[in-house]
Formats: sequence, structure tokens, C-alpha cells
Amino acid sequence: MGTKELTIAMIGSNDQVNFMRMAGIGQWRIITEGGNIEQQVRTAFEELAQDASIGIIIIPDDWTSYINDVLKKIRQQKNVLPAIVEIPTHFDLGLEHIKEFYQTYAKKLIGFSIEI
Repeated sequence: MGTKELTIAMIGSNDQVNFMRMAGIGQWRIITEGGNIEQQVRTAFEELAQDASIGIIIIPDDWTSYINDVLKKIRQQKNVLPAIVEIPTHFDLGLEHIKEFYQTYAKKLIGFSIEI
């Protein structure tokens, strides 16, 4: 039985996507501030979720409210793929400092530190 190579995709702002492209994500959808963000996020997520070559979809945590109904359906179906990874976008007292988070995250993903 052969192994299937899956890719990582991201839905995010231009800066978020460019950062993750350095880490090697295979697909992305950039959400622009000038349009209807909710509709852009929903459309992007639905497109990526239907692509069988995607194993992980990364999305900023403040946008998951736009797709809660879709996420609920995926979880009810007990689909393993795609895995949805929410990344923090705002400073929260429950999280480490956001700058340190992204520096650590970048080092883990691409193997070296970057200054943000």
C-alpha cells in the first residue's frame, strides 16, 4: 500500500500567508480587507476542504467563527482530514507573547529563528 503525500494549506492575510509560504505550505488563499471577509473565508475554506490533496488547513483563530457550521459538520462526520489548525492572531493573557509565539513557531517549522 503506497503512501499519499498531503499538502498544508492556509487561509490568511497577505502577511500571514507569506510567512507560512517560507515554511513551505503548498496552497493558500489570501483574504483581502476590502471585501466581504466572511464570504471570502467561507469560500476559501470550502474550496480547500474539498481538495483531497490537502491534509491540514491553517486558519487564524478570529476567522473560525465564520465557518463554525462547516467545522461542526466536518467534526460530526468524524473526518480525520483535513485537520484544521487555528493560529492565534491577537495577544491574549492566556497565550504567551504573540511575538515569541511566532518566533518559536517559525523556528519549529523552518528550522531557524526570524526577527518579527
